[in-house]
Amino acid sequence: MKRVMFVAAGIVGLMLANGIAGAATIDWKGVTWDLENGTALINPDGSLTLTITSGTGSGTAALHVNRLPWGAGTFDTVMDPWVQWSFEGHKGDIMIEQEAYPGPTVQAGSIWGYELAVTRYTAPDTSRPEEYFVWAEDTEPISHVVYLGKRTDGAVDAQFDSGPWEASAFLRTNVGGAWGFNDVYLRLRSGTAADTITFNDFQYGSGHVPIPEPAGLGLIGLALLAVRKRRT
Repeated sequence: MKRVMFVAAGIVGLMLANGIAGAATIDWKGVTWDLENGTALINPDGSLTLTITSGTGSGTAALHVNRLPWGAGTFDTVMDPWVQWSFEGHKGDIMIEQEAYPGPTVQAGSIWGYELAVTRYTAPDTSRPEEYFVWAEDTEPISHVVYLGKRTDGAVDAQFDSGPWEASAFLRTNVGGAWGFNDVYLRLRSGTAADTITFNDFQYGSGHVPIPEPAGLGLIGLALLAVRKRRT
């Protein structure tokens, strides 16, 4: 399914045996990440534990990378990129932005009590139209794997664990196919000081192979309304 894949070449510097904590940036899985509202520890098995900083008030800690390395170029020049990440628990998501008007955004994870994915953009009237896919309710602290791929025409494919694939033409319809897929956040969504999340792996590459688009969108009506009300 994937023509090119970037995987960390070993554990960086043996991860200093017990990891790296409290730095402004951290190298993990071949990427240098900025730390936002948190501290990070690389574990001996190569996973990374992110801890939210007390007193931030934001309810979010993040690993952030702007413009993933892509040979001589960057992800915003690649038309068929994909990312896959895995994590423990039910308080994590990934957010991918363009950081340029009209502001396309893709988000997926286990948050607000659901396994879900969201595509949205900032419209000229500054509203934020969006489309949700909800796979299931999710409140158990178990392992998850999330995949997001962008088609060359701008549509997005997503899969949560081994659940059904979902295809969204929302961004293709509203902003076209040239939006960037380069500004990436792995996030812990929690208002509890010193709360943690462990990210097991992060991979990315080009050559996303589109899935057949379903006839329906498979949204959950009342549950979706509850998710929207709880969105922050």
